[in-house]
Amino acid sequence: MKSDSPHNAGTLSRLLHSVGGASAIRRLAGPGIASFAIKTAGAVLGYGMMVVMARMMDAEGYGQFGVMMNAAVVCNTVVAVGLPTIIMRLWPEYLVKNLPSGARAAAIQGFVIILIASLIMFAVSAVMDWFGIGASQLGIVGGAVAIALLSAAGGFSDYLSSLLRAQDFTIWSLAPRDIVWRIASPALCGLLLYYNGHLDSVEAIRITAASMFIIMIPQFLLSFRLVLKLTSGARSQAAWGEWRKILMPIWAASILYAMIQQLDVVVVGSLVGSAEAGAYFAAQKTANLLSLTMIAGGLIGAPLMAAAYHGEKFDELRRLLRLLALAIGVTTMVGVLVLAVIGGHLLALFDNEYRSVYWILMILAVGFAIDALAGPSAYLMQMTGLEKPCLIIMAVAYSIVLALQFLFVPTYGMIAAALANTCGSLIWSLSAVFVLRRYRRLDPSVLAFIKKT
Repeated sequence: MKSDSPHNAGTLSRLLHSVGGASAIRRLAGPGIASFAIKTAGAVLGYGMMVVMARMMDAEGYGQFGVMMNAAVVCNTVVAVGLPTIIMRLWPEYLVKNLPSGARAAAIQGFVIILIASLIMFAVSAVMDWFGIGASQLGIVGGAVAIALLSAAGGFSDYLSSLLRAQDFTIWSLAPRDIVWRIASPALCGLLLYYNGHLDSVEAIRITAASMFIIMIPQFLLSFRLVLKLTSGARSQAAWGEWRKILMPIWAASILYAMIQQLDVVVVGSLVGSAEAGAYFAAQKTANLLSLTMIAGGLIGAPLMAAAYHGEKFDELRRLLRLLALAIGVTTMVGVLVLAVIGGHLLALFDNEYRSVYWILMILAVGFAIDALAGPSAYLMQMTGLEKPCLIIMAVAYSIVLALQFLFVPTYGMIAAALANTCGSLIWSLSAVFVLRRYRRLDPSVLAFIKKT
């Protein structure tokens, strides 16, 4: 066959070498395939989870569920204090520099900080529910505490997942949340509905939070056993003074990124109502399927970026970026075409009336496509010491998004929220690639692959 000819084999070999090189391919192949497989399964299960939740609640209840779920994702980044990203940078950096005491201290201190932040958020949320502000103003009684519980669970889950990824435990880092939790949560909600005959949005959020805490237990035991084992004999010297200067920019950037991705539903719910928020939530979750490869690439690539950059292996880093750019760009564009064909049918899984938000889905899909073409730029900036410029760009982009949404959503509804979100993606992507090219001479976008090949 033609594909077996020596000429074509040589062409393929040269192509792979130009994209990633043997070292990068070996380091990405096993973890990359496992990560992508788990994320693919997780995306399908997560989508199914939201569909099942929609079927168990009425339109108003599902809208409230969507508002709380997205609010929890944003609050989750507040609780996590940027530590899931920081530990992926610091763990390989300390070990490359032969400083196991710093790695050990960073891991333990990170967990303590998230615990303190979770307790503070829970206390604030209890006060909000007591005085009837926040979620209660949208008719969600007890919603603030429910959001705080899910936020705390998400913060710990993100941190433990990142710590395990930094230690090359891909399956253990991803599978509990991406697979087990997404099966257990709707199953438990279904049991409650079966026995009580009713499931409200607050109950659903509480169940999802409780199930996440439970599935984290083995992750916690494994991750800290590994911390102690891999840094055996190293005294946990205080790392706070060394890495606190990068904490605030990364933390703030993670909050802003989550707000850009998640608060649309909250804005729609507060400005035009819970029922519309439910429809927008369905469109957003469908479009989020396009982020699959970006997330998988970042999860595996971030520690490798940090190790290569701080180890001054810049050629290897550039090869890694070209490989990620190709994988993320191609698969995301294919996903956009798939959504264009079957997007309406996917929306109907939630509720047949949600077919009406097909164009909202496609506008959001364009935003994800723009983000994908820019490659893992956020991860790269935070792994290479550009956390402050990353924060500034995100702050400007989200300020524009939020201003556009509050100006136009009351008049034009959901389509204004979607257009503003896509506009923010464009501003972020162009700015991030520009800064990386100028200050690090690194290009994470598909342009780097095109130019090289």
